[in-house]
Amino acid sequence: MKNKKKSRTKFNEIEVPVNSEIVFINNSELRAIVVADNHVIFAGKKDSLSDITTTLLKEIYGASEESRVNGFLYWSYQGEILANRRLRIEKERLIRELQTYHEI
Repeated sequence: MKNKKKSRTKFNEIEVPVNSEIVFINNSELRAIVVADNHVIFAGKKDSLSDITTTLLKEIYGASEESRVNGFLYWSYQGEILANRRLRIEKERLIRELQTYHEI
């Protein structure tokens, strides 16, 4: 069976509103502002979270030039890593759907 690739994460899908501040988990002094479903502003630059994270990891940790990362693994909102937030919200939605199905 072929693995289905997950869709790109959008901030509104994980209940992170526009104008929210997110925090880089490796250095809590580094913060970005959500400005759209798939863009943030960091250090005055608007870009995707993955591109900003990739650049940060290259600059801070010397990650390889070919490396691309899932930015949602490296940032948090309200103390919750964004990737974990997505999993939690998807699980909660699935449980609600199953409960609704079983009530029918």
